[in-house]
Amino acid sequence: EEILKAASKALAESIMQPSDVGTAARAEAVRIILSAIPSHGFLAAPLAYCSSNEWDEASHSLACLASDLATEEVETIAACQIPGCAEIVEILLRLQRHPFQPVAISALEFWLALQDIPTEERHPSLAAPLFGQLVDGLVTRVSYPPTFTNWENEFELDCQEFDEMRRMVADVLVSSYFLLRCSYLEQLANVIQSSQSDQNGWAATESALFCLCSVSREVCARVKARGVGTVAADRDATARGLVQLVQMLCQGGAETAARRHPLVLTMSASFLGSYAPVWNVCCSAENILGLLQYLVAAVGSSPKTSAAAAKSIKLVLIGCSSKLLPIASTISAQNSNPVTAVMSAAIEAVLTTNHVENLTLVTEGCTRLSVQIKDTDAIRQSLSIIASPMMRISHQAMDIMRSSSSVVNDGGTAARVEAACQTLSSCLCGLREVVRFCERPAQDLTKSDNSTWRPLADVMSAIWPLLNDASSSNVCRAHEDVLSCLLDLHGQLLASATDLVAPHFSQLITFVVQAYEETHLPCTLDYVGDAVELFGGKADEGAEVSFNQLLAHLSQRTYVYVTQEKRPNECPQVIRALFDMARRYLLFCPGALSKCPEFSSLFAFAVACLAECKGERDSTRATLNFLSQVIGWRTLRLSEAAQATLEASANTIDEAIAQHGETLTRTCIGGLSGGGPQMLWPAYSECFFAVIVNAIGRSNGPPIQMNGHASQNTVAHQWIYSALSDDTLLGNVPALTVEVKSSVLQLLCGLVLREGLKSKPRVKMLLGDFGKICKGDETPDALIAYSLS
Repeated sequence: EEILKAASKALAESIMQPSDVGTAARAEAVRIILSAIPSHGFLAAPLAYCSSNEWDEASHSLACLASDLATEEVETIAACQIPGCAEIVEILLRLQRHPFQPVAISALEFWLALQDIPTEERHPSLAAPLFGQLVDGLVTRVSYPPTFTNWENEFELDCQEFDEMRRMVADVLVSSYFLLRCSYLEQLANVIQSSQSDQNGWAATESALFCLCSVSREVCARVKARGVGTVAADRDATARGLVQLVQMLCQGGAETAARRHPLVLTMSASFLGSYAPVWNVCCSAENILGLLQYLVAAVGSSPKTSAAAAKSIKLVLIGCSSKLLPIASTISAQNSNPVTAVMSAAIEAVLTTNHVENLTLVTEGCTRLSVQIKDTDAIRQSLSIIASPMMRISHQAMDIMRSSSSVVNDGGTAARVEAACQTLSSCLCGLREVVRFCERPAQDLTKSDNSTWRPLADVMSAIWPLLNDASSSNVCRAHEDVLSCLLDLHGQLLASATDLVAPHFSQLITFVVQAYEETHLPCTLDYVGDAVELFGGKADEGAEVSFNQLLAHLSQRTYVYVTQEKRPNECPQVIRALFDMARRYLLFCPGALSKCPEFSSLFAFAVACLAECKGERDSTRATLNFLSQVIGWRTLRLSEAAQATLEASANTIDEAIAQHGETLTRTCIGGLSGGGPQMLWPAYSECFFAVIVNAIGRSNGPPIQMNGHASQNTVAHQWIYSALSDDTLLGNVPALTVEVKSSVLQLLCGLVLREGLKSKPRVKMLLGDFGKICKGDETPDALIAYSLS
């Protein structure tokens, strides 16, 4: 086995050698190798031997060799003019069915390479006939075992390898469809039909449906294509085939599919959603409603099936809206309209799953369909049908919370309250989607008396009492999920209906501040950031003072929290939210930030948090972004008024930079040299550049001597020199000699002195190379390019 692996690897390396590409010697070598397949059993015999001995690793090495050879010489093999070409393709087809996953994956690359060769340059057998066989092989290869129940009870098939195989075959399936077109669908439909009567045929049905879903976007484009001749014939045949297939699949309803296997129902649900544009073109409204009823029935199945059905309900409601709207526009008694009845059933069904994402998907689909209705009364009725179940269940959850306050707190009560909180948070997320998608331009909804009506106004009036109840509940404020979803809904209202929320804004801020004082949850600061972004630019002097006081209060409460209860590294999301909020203050209400009595403390706190959070991704990035933009405020694209406001406070900002600039420089250099993850290097570089640009113009005494070279001594030079001279900061990096440090200092400061702000891209590239040198990914020679330019 080891000999086969070593020989395969050596031969593969010689095949991948680029130096002899196109030479006569290589062509002759390829001819000899390919001819050896039919004449001496090259590749075929050792593969058969490995399979008989179950040497999977050796089979994989041979498969890689065969794939590399075929892919590199694809033009020669496509022409099929020398012995061995057809044989190696046959070998790759067999490898595609190999039970060992890596072996099967190895062959995929060749099919994609072959598809890049025009069909007129291929041998006829390597066009449609070959890819028809390939599709059959892939259907088998990506099938579940007939005995499969779930991954917990599956010991022979690896879940990750199976999912990887399905991901990787998608491109090959799309390529196959472009070549086969309608024949691709017919071939898979035949697989589904022939497996219907087979007790173990569920796996083939599921696999064939997966292969259909993989090409849904391309097939839908074909069905909607305009054209005559062969295009029209293929389009019509494709549409007919899909309609016949969906009729066959939906016979007996979702229960029949689930009885065959839950995975058949899951993939059937995905199939119905993936082809929604086709149903809109080819099916009647009554048939589309039947599909929706099938999907609603599927929602109550396993979690995976429920998720697929919810997504497909959304896709069908949106994709088939032109067929459903005429029926949905009819005013009728509740649930007697077929469209609103199926939407109501979908909402009720998905609420029973206790899955937030399912609810938001279905709610989005229902709302987006409803707001396309022209008649205002019909829209009002439809939105009421969508929101009512969530409102009803939310009020029931609130009743449970209220009643629990007067009951002895035992385990059962706590469990009921927790379940009620989870239910309420799910419903709030669903209502957020209603708010998000229910608004329409006012001119589209003109009533008979020429006045305008906004759906969002009705929705807000309906849900506002519920929001007030939740805001005043101690249980809701203390529960992270409920508070987060509640503020998400308030944030969506703020974004979608700023004018409607404005009269209640003071009350909302009071609630948010109270919630932050009680819980210190980051969602509260995120809401304040949203509010600053929406109202800050329009704020008058009085509003600016209010935002100023709000920032001061929240900052003070945060200082107390991180000094008395938790350290910054123990609550990184609070730090992230605080500095995200502060950055939005800078961009949208700069006066409230720069004139805040806590500004200097906030700046110092940000610098301290960089050290405390020790490179934690979210908090460190948010802190660095805030500091970068505060320090480099002159480069921000702000209004003239905002620039003037910051100019008036420039001394305060400069004092903070002078006080903490050296620490910031050291922090950024330390982060780049290994103290922080590589994903944060751009943020460290941005902050470093802002600090150095600010300090480069200030002299700091006689020239600095490093490695015998005198360097101009600005404050920036001194700060960088101090950081680079500290071995405890940089660690023991052998490549960072005194010479290299001197070069880095001179290059960084030289670029900024010569090019100013225009040097930013090159400075960031230089800092990235510095980080790679510290990491050992590059040598100091990488710096030569900067010294030459």
